[in-house]
Amino acid sequence: MNFNNLDHKLFWPAISFTFLALGLAVFFPEQSGAAANAGMKWVTNDIGWFIQLAGFSSLVFLLYLAFSRFGNIKLGTDSDTPEFSYSSYAFMIFSAGVGAALIFWAVGEPMYYMQSPPMFAEQGSPEAAQ
Repeated sequence: MNFNNLDHKLFWPAISFTFLALGLAVFFPEQSGAAANAGMKWVTNDIGWFIQLAGFSSLVFLLYLAFSRFGNIKLGTDSDTPEFSYSSYAFMIFSAGVGAALIFWAVGEPMYYMQSPPMFAEQGSPEAAQ
């Protein structure tokens, strides 16, 4: 393994924090669950409005940049041509969206059907899992 291009000042604190959090979750599952639930409640109930406002503000700002005089600034030299066409970018964005949805629903859909199964199956039962 070649670690010559590894940014040690960024990598080691990040990996240490990840393993510390994982270790705490493994050895103290109840406290970790309570902390995760409290964090989720804080994000969804207390500052959810701010997250939505920040996302919408970012969209408005990016639309302003795109349609103002700054939208015509070329990144690169004057002789550079785009690597991809507009249709290629559209297909890449579509593929990324489909991929993200597949990853989300790969976990979300089975959980959804376990909690609210189709007819004649009891919630959380083996029939609901089938």
